[in-house]
Order: sequence, then structure tokens, then C-alpha cells
Amino acid sequence: MEEAFDPEKARKEFQELMSYKMPFGKYKGRRLVDLPEDYLLWFKRKGLPEGKLGRYMDIVITQKGG
Repeated sequence: MEEAFDPEKARKEFQELMSYKMPFGKYKGRRLVDLPEDYLLWFKRKGLPEGKLGRYMDIVITQKGG
């Protein structure tokens, strides 16, 4: 059974996504939303990380049109 949409939870997750920083690599410390699209697409081809980081990267790629 799907969980009902919770606008407050969605708002908090969006705020977190907007400030979430890359925890490692060349762009460590930069917000995911500020990462270059080619870097994100490279990651997608190689395989996105597990968990929240991968999910957030996928959302950013989609929003950037990738």
C-alpha cells in the first residue's frame, strides 16, 4: 500500500535536497544542485550511489534535463 502524500514531509525533503552537499570526490562540499550536468550524467552512466545521495542525484539530473 502506498503512503499518502504528506506536503510537510515533501517540503522538508525538498529543502534538504536543495542544500545537500556532495560528500566525496572532485566536487566534495558542493551542493548537488550546483554540480555540473556532465558530472552527474557520468555518475548516472557509472551507477548512482545507493540511498539518499543516489536518489537526490537522480532528481537533480532529471531537473537539469538529463
